[in-house]
Amino acid sequence: MSFPLNGWRNDIEDFDALNAMPDEIPVLAMRGTYTAVALDPRVVIQIPNQDQQGACQGHALTTSMEWCYTIASGKADVQLSRAAGYYLSQIRDNIRGDHGSCVASGVAEAIQNGIAEEKYWPYPTRYDPTKPKDFAAYQENAKQYKIATSRKMTSYDGIATFLGSGQGAVEIGILWNSSCDHPVIDGYTTRGGGSHALAFISLSERLDKQGQHYLWLANSWGTNWGNKGWAEVSPTAVTQMLSIRSNVMIGLSDMPAIKPREFSLADLKSSLRI
Repeated sequence: MSFPLNGWRNDIEDFDALNAMPDEIPVLAMRGTYTAVALDPRVVIQIPNQDQQGACQGHALTTSMEWCYTIASGKADVQLSRAAGYYLSQIRDNIRGDHGSCVASGVAEAIQNGIAEEKYWPYPTRYDPTKPKDFAAYQENAKQYKIATSRKMTSYDGIATFLGSGQGAVEIGILWNSSCDHPVIDGYTTRGGGSHALAFISLSERLDKQGQHYLWLANSWGTNWGNKGWAEVSPTAVTQMLSIRSNVMIGLSDMPAIKPREFSLADLKSSLRI
């Protein structure tokens, strides 16, 4: 099966905007002040399928935002518009045609305007950036789903702390190759491949030899890829990904301030009767 690559436009990414975002130092300062929570998000987050569109960034963005909503509300009843996440980012990037989008533009849209629910702008079977007829209704609904803060993540410890303390999710743009194409990613290399956007959602219960958590990675290639659309990524592989200067990892949170947030997947599953 052929999966689409190069939907993350790292060739025109606004790295200046990403580098200007707040850093992870306040996140790292929380270490030791909370009990890290390892959660299996597969029961509450639907893995979408971007099909053959270059919409990975829009999918990574909305999946990250859905996780923020889930841990904030204790509900798992929302799917945000993947079409909006992709096409509105393209407008900001001044990209015409099905040629991908940038992380910085998607984050800007999520912070400034929010992304509405899927029903207000459904994902088309083919590339079609036409705005919905009732775009005003889309805009009104989008106000409910905004990202409050974005943060440039530069270390495994920072990302693990961000996820384990319930801040939100981490949208990533990386060079993708065969080393990534496994349900468990133990190592990462930059040989060959293309560019791709995905999202780190939570800590896995899988540990490395040093007792550090793997991270759950959500893809957008449907459930036929990896472990039903997911992969677990080792601390070593995360560090190797971060060693590539063109790879980006941005923490997204619905909270305006950094502080630990208690969240129980067991309670959520109980409320949903899963």
